Amino acid sequence: GRGVGRSVVFRSVNETNGAHMNSLQVSLDRVITTRQDTGRMNSDHTPQPASADPVHPGPASAGQLSVSLVTVRFLRMLSITLEQLDAVRDANDRAEFAGLTARAEKLEAETDALEREIEDLCLHAFAAGLTEQELAFHLMVFRSLTNLERVGDYAFTVARDLETFAPRARSATLQDVLPLVRLLSEMLE
Repeated sequence: GRGVGRSVVFRSVNETNGAHMNSLQVSLDRVITTRQDTGRMNSDHTPQPASADPVHPGPASAGQLSVSLVTVRFLRMLSITLEQLDAVRDANDRAEFAGLTARAEKLEAETDALEREIEDLCLHAFAAGLTEQELAFHLMVFRSLTNLERVGDYAFTVARDLETFAPRARSATLQDVLPLVRLLSEMLE
């Protein structure tokens, strides 16, 4: 259905950027180390721009690299959460719930790992010194993590409960869950 295409797109983005993630992380670590070693800060304690020449820009700042890393990881986390909700909807549409808990559990574990990774990236970025826009971006992501993770937890709980109770519940009772799943999906999209 609709969710499969979206998940494939986000997986493709993640896989395409996967090779770049390690190099971005190494670059971010180098910029942070260089900035700490050389103290590249303006007198007002804001980061000194990498280059004033827009045609021949210098190396990316720690904030720019962090924005790239956080963006890719956050999109993957969002994709996984939507995939969890789509799995619940799909299982209900097919009226086949076997294996739903295992699938949701695997996705939930990946979401939890990404949440911790993104939190660490944001905290490192805060320590590295950011421009006002980079700070606003990192704060927005940092504040959104808990809510996104809660949606994933909710999707996991619903998946587990559907697999456990669906064989014994009436169809009308199961239909009560779907409006909430649809609403959460729309909010995330």
